Amino acid sequence: MNYAWVILLVSSISLLILIVLKTRGWARLLKYAALNLVIAGFALYFLRLTDIEALQLAVNPYTVFTIGILGIPGLLLLIGMNYTLF
Repeated sequence: MNYAWVILLVSSISLLILIVLKTRGWARLLKYAALNLVIAGFALYFLRLTDIEALQLAVNPYTVFTIGILGIPGLLLLIGMNYTLF
């Protein structure tokens, strides 16, 4: 049964890569995504430099991708979760 999931995962990833490479704006999409992730990483780094305890978010791939994909609402989501959980 586990092999069926692996085959499904590999075929889905390869189909996704094929679709992304066939579209015309894939390079622009990758540049946009990379730029968002870099900006999110810098934003998290500079938030760590502040002395405000609620803004002390961990800089790891999960938080960077959350902020990179969702933007300002993602940052507010992480701050809210950090404030209420910790």
